[in-house]
Amino acid sequence: RQVVANINRPLVLFTPKSGLRAKHTRSPISELMSGSFKPVISDDATTAIHRSVGVTRVLAASGKVATELIQHRDKTERWDVAIVKVEQLNPWPGEELARAVSTYPSATELVWVQEEPANMGAWNAVKGYLFEQFEPRQRVVRLSRSPSGSPATGSAAIHAQEQQQLITSAFVDLD
Repeated sequence: RQVVANINRPLVLFTPKSGLRAKHTRSPISELMSGSFKPVISDDATTAIHRSVGVTRVLAASGKVATELIQHRDKTERWDVAIVKVEQLNPWPGEELARAVSTYPSATELVWVQEEPANMGAWNAVKGYLFEQFEPRQRVVRLSRSPSGSPATGSAAIHAQEQQQLITSAFVDLD
């Protein structure tokens, strides 16, 4: 979109340094040559497997946490959980997300996962879309850190512990 737009604006991409050279965040050359921007990226790993296993939960996430969820799911081989990466928050890609979630007909939960505290991050902007689009077919749930006055704890060790707890919580019952 940036290249073909009539207005020239600088393109700013926010990414953690850990994702700049990581193989799991790269697109194949063929996709760069003939592909296009995808506001929602479906989970290819579970799409092929879901017919025999049955995906019961879809995790929707944006940014670094989506990549961490995929890595954890692949390591633990939890094929009953699909992860859908939301690459664009505004304008909301409702049709694309609905199409991605509809590939898992046995899914009963749609979980928005964010690493930010509950009172920050994208949840407040997207929850209306999610409830309107997916309730009551799928139970819509938010998974994040507890509400806080600051976006981070200030301690790298505590942050890493909270992040690991958040990732593992996405794969257990959320009642």
